[in-house]
Amino acid sequence: MEKPFFSFFDDIKNISYEQAYQYFNSCRNLLYYFITEIKNINDGKLVYVYRARVCGENEKTISNISLVKCREASKITAFGRINKPHQPIFYASGEANTCIAEIDTQIKDKFKVFEKIDLYVGQWKINRSLNIVVIPDWNNPEMKQFIDYVENNEKINNEKIILLKKVNDIFIQNDDNSKIHQITSAFCNVILDDTIRSKMEIDGFLYTSVKNAKGYNLGLFPHMFNNQDIELSSLTKTPLFKDKFDPDVCNFGNYVLTKDIDMFTGEIIWV
Repeated sequence: MEKPFFSFFDDIKNISYEQAYQYFNSCRNLLYYFITEIKNINDGKLVYVYRARVCGENEKTISNISLVKCREASKITAFGRINKPHQPIFYASGEANTCIAEIDTQIKDKFKVFEKIDLYVGQWKINRSLNIVVIPDWNNPEMKQFIDYVENNEKINNEKIILLKKVNDIFIQNDDNSKIHQITSAFCNVILDDTIRSKMEIDGFLYTSVKNAKGYNLGLFPHMFNNQDIELSSLTKTPLFKDKFDPDVCNFGNYVLTKDIDMFTGEIIWV
């Protein structure tokens, strides 16, 4: 007896990227996605996104923009929410607190080695409107406008909504398991390949922050850097100290703001 179509989601941790890609590619008649324009100016104010990184006390101070951008393809060996290995994606968040929450595992891992670490948070300015594919999240009240759009669109039948909900249920799992990322990455890459075939241009994906359930994350493609469509406007460095009594707590020191950022050489000047 043939399994129901959506039974694919019953055992996702045993499904490979290739199997997930094949599944989503085979159901392209159900693979509904919508491209949303995100303005770079909102209510007269510039729109910024934020990206964080941590370094141990004996590691070098970040002194070049290249060290806070997306990693080089050759250095990407694992799956992420959007990317597959060797696929650079610039991951950022809508606010600073969200991007810090997203790297909590990295912070804990650093504290296993160092007593003090440095937290870098970059504020990135968006210089043009973005064309973004939204992963709608029915659990996030901040996404109400997107949910209303999906549910009121006559082109979207119940099966398409079921598929979107099932995919989002995977996206919002607070699990760094690479199997989870293989599924979400496959879903996004099927959409990316479909936009290329359809000659549509997208800049990335927007999805609910896994860590705080209300903020949003962005996964932007590297072409955003080609014409300075996105640029680093400021960078802060804050020392974090391991708490002597509670290993799950860290203490924040005073932050330092960059003195200057040279957009031509990429040099970050601290003092």
